[in-house]
Amino acid sequence: MLSILIPTYKFFDGICSILDNLNKSNNDLFEVIIFDDSPDYEIYFKLKDKKYLFNFHIYKGDQKGAVHNWNKLLSMKTREYYMVLHQDEIPCPDFINKLNKILTILKPTILSINTFILKDNDKLHLHSSAFMRKFFFNLNPYALFSINFIGPVSSLIFNKKIKLKFDHDLHWLVDVDAYVKLKDFKWSFDDSIYVTSIPNIFSITKQTDVKKLNKYEKKYLFQNKLEPFKIKKYLIIFIWYFFKIFKI
Repeated sequence: MLSILIPTYKFFDGICSILDNLNKSNNDLFEVIIFDDSPDYEIYFKLKDKKYLFNFHIYKGDQKGAVHNWNKLLSMKTREYYMVLHQDEIPCPDFINKLNKILTILKPTILSINTFILKDNDKLHLHSSAFMRKFFFNLNPYALFSINFIGPVSSLIFNKKIKLKFDHDLHWLVDVDAYVKLKDFKWSFDDSIYVTSIPNIFSITKQTDVKKLNKYEKKYLFQNKLEPFKIKKYLIIFIWYFFKIFKI
């Protein structure tokens, strides 16, 4: 059913949480493939002999950056559906069985699921509801250049016919760029399953000058002939926070 592709860098606790969670599934409908890009491949050596109830594979990455490993992982998928799961995104309880039911009923091309963010105060915050994700996507996918209403790439499941590839010249907007390029496919939105984003000191966000890189990469994307973003930025932001405040 599902190939779960995980690029990892130093965050051993996150990987263990994901694998322990998935190991509670009572079926073998999925596989997990990990690329370890840690400096000394410490995660690879800790896990290479581990056994799980599902098909498990771990490899040494090429240490050429996260996007390179994402694309290499994409070339290794074998199942009908696949997802790129960040090392700090934990699937919800019974994730595999719940997802299998959704995929069987909807047979989606691209499935957008929920994301919760675990803050340092141990409170969960919903990134955006299925209604919000669908609303903004139908309004204009280019709204993603103002607000990433979809969430992390971990919140998407793709049919194998989607030939996903990330732009290695991007760092911060790499997922947004991929989402916009997929705008012509049929998207489905679901609230019944989710991933939870947990604090991670090794995350790209903590190592990035977001404001500076966001400005540079928007310019790069428009120069590469993406359709200009025609909806006023502040209107999008107003609608976004209106929905947030009223929990729509």
